[in-house]
Amino acid sequence: MAERIDSDDLRLLASALTQADLFGIPVANVLRAQADDLRDRRFQQARERARKAPIWMIPAIALFFCPILFLLIFAPLILRLRASGALKPFGF
Repeated sequence: MAERIDSDDLRLLASALTQADLFGIPVANVLRAQADDLRDRRFQQARERARKAPIWMIPAIALFFCPILFLLIFAPLILRLRASGALKPFGF
């Protein structure tokens, strides 16, 4: 099974079960240890992805959020200045 499916996790499980069978170790202990190991590995991968997430979020924030924020902040100011006539010398 480990040869047909190209997965390191499955290969480790198959070798651990094979060794458990050879040495007479209870399968439940091996499965419990393998489950703990896989859980830790998935947790490490999730932490690594979470560490990389802000790097990918910065361009999205700069591209989508900041222009809208500036528009919401400065549009009422510009409209108020235009209505009061303060922008007439600048041609607006």
